[in-house]
Amino acid sequence: MYLFRVAQMLDDFAVHGAVLRRYSRTVDRLTTDQADIVARFRAWLRAAGCAASTVRTYDTVAGEFLAFTGTRGGLAGLDAGGIDAFVATLAGYQAKTVEQKLCALRSFLRFAAGDGLVGDTVLGTVPTAKSTRQARIPSVWSPEVAPLEWTPLTMVPVESQEGC
Repeated sequence: MYLFRVAQMLDDFAVHGAVLRRYSRTVDRLTTDQADIVARFRAWLRAAGCAASTVRTYDTVAGEFLAFTGTRGGLAGLDAGGIDAFVATLAGYQAKTVEQKLCALRSFLRFAAGDGLVGDTVLGTVPTAKSTRQARIPSVWSPEVAPLEWTPLTMVPVESQEGC
């Protein structure tokens, strides 16, 4: 089984030019400087008013990205090729997961550019993921009921309470 995984990993590297995320376990091994950058990014997200789940997810992606760039010269040498190689590691994920990770990456690079860790031009090289389906909030209200006001105590339309 192990040899099969190694062969698959080498094949993926030959095709994509990068070891895919599902094989890499280096996220736990951030350097002290990288961990400090992730902590500052986390504080930046909290100061921006992001939800706890967003902070947690973006924190994880930032760690993955820093671990990846650490194998390629760090943030100082980051260019479009480095971004493309990281995006290649997202092959095999669901479209929504890729979209989420790219959004997190854009936020991290926005932070890093503001902190002087990367150039402003790097941010423009992150591709956008197109959703496969149009996101839409389902509506449970019929067009006649939707504009009515509801009272919090009775949950009965105000229109029906007028006769009481």
